[in-house]
Order: sequence, then structure tokens, then C-alpha cells
Amino acid sequence: MLLGLPGPLPLVAFDACHRPAGAHWKLAGIGAYDVDPTRPLAWLDDAHDEHCTAWATTRSGPTLLVTTEPAVGITDAHVAVLRDWAGPGLAEPVRRLGEPLDTARQLRA
Repeated sequence: MLLGLPGPLPLVAFDACHRPAGAHWKLAGIGAYDVDPTRPLAWLDDAHDEHCTAWATTRSGPTLLVTTEPAVGITDAHVAVLRDWAGPGLAEPVRRLGEPLDTARQLRA
């Protein structure tokens, strides 16, 4: 079990995805995986940009963007944020977590 989640976990493929000009290169793959936009989705990446934030705010379900440091990766603090966010109720519909960890901001009320 990874992060206390039952496995196996799904895999998002990026190789065969259409990549629109100007969009973050992973958005097509994430969008193809996101078949139920009402379902909670957390996206950890070291390169979220304004396209990712715009995409997240259009989802109807709770969405968490967690931006990591490329040289560090996912830390215990990131895992704690994910576990708290995925807890009962998923209180915040859209949230982006940037660096440092305490600068999370609400993107959509």
C-alpha cells in the first residue's frame, strides 16, 4: 500500500496523448484519465503552471494541485497534506499547494 491507499493504483499515460499548443504537456493525459470530473483528484507535479490552475478550476470535483521541488520530490509534508485533504468531507473544492507548504491558497469557492 502506497500512502495507505489500497492498490494497485491507476497509471496515467502521457505518451499517446494529444498535446495542444500552449498547454502543459501533461494536461491531455490527466484530462483523459479524468473521466469523472466530479471525483476528487490530486495532482502532484514539479512543474504546475497557469494552464494547470485554469484546468483545475474548471473541474466540478475537489481538486488539489501539489507542486513539488524537482530536486527533492514528494516529501513527508506533501504526504501529510494529501492525507489531510483526502480526509472526511474534502472540505476545499480546489486548492493549489505551492512552495513553501504553508502557502496553500483556495482557487475556487
